[in-house]
Amino acid sequence: MARHDSEVYPGTYVTCVFNPDKALCRPRPARGGRTVPVPHDCQPLECRNVALTAANTTALAAEADRLDLLLRARPPSRPFRRPTWSGDATRSTRPPTANGTAHRRPMPSRTDVLAAIDILTAETGRRPSVPALAARPDLANTTFRRNYPGICAELSAIPRAPGDMTAADAHAKVKTDNAQLRRDNRDLAHQLDLAVAAIQRLSIDNDLLQAALHDARAVTALPRHR
Repeated sequence: MARHDSEVYPGTYVTCVFNPDKALCRPRPARGGRTVPVPHDCQPLECRNVALTAANTTALAAEADRLDLLLRARPPSRPFRRPTWSGDATRSTRPPTANGTAHRRPMPSRTDVLAAIDILTAETGRRPSVPALAARPDLANTTFRRNYPGICAELSAIPRAPGDMTAADAHAKVKTDNAQLRRDNRDLAHQLDLAVAAIQRLSIDNDLLQAALHDARAVTALPRHR
């Protein structure tokens, strides 16, 4: 049997007492035909060539302390929640298929959507908007419009009753009212500046008249000559 003498390869965290017959790091031949270890494939917890010196244990302890400090400095991670595939009748989530694609969620039928329109109309006393109708089966507005273009067109074609205002209309009205209020506020501020200037002018005129009256009273009237 061929005999292989061990060679020592010191490292920061482990020391390799290399014996190719025991090595788990897939050793390769070097120049001259000598077999050498592969450090990046080292398996220190399993390979029998691994030895630990005092310097190795000190370096390992220091690295463990460094990692512990890093973990303590990081904010706590959110707890992992396993996805549950059992949902209710209105919102269900299904697991992915074997090829990694998700099951497509079944869409409500046209009859179900028309029934939802009747229910929302009875609840609110007015025709529902498309976003309100899409929220009923928990669908995105764009998804609902893409799958039910005819119903969306019918809702848009129905004339609105007085006071029937969607959230978008209400938001637009609030913006318009705010713009008008800002204009009125600017006009009132300008008029107030004019009023202040007029009051200041009247105060000056009053002071002048008061001084003229005082001077007039101080004049002595001379008798007339006949």
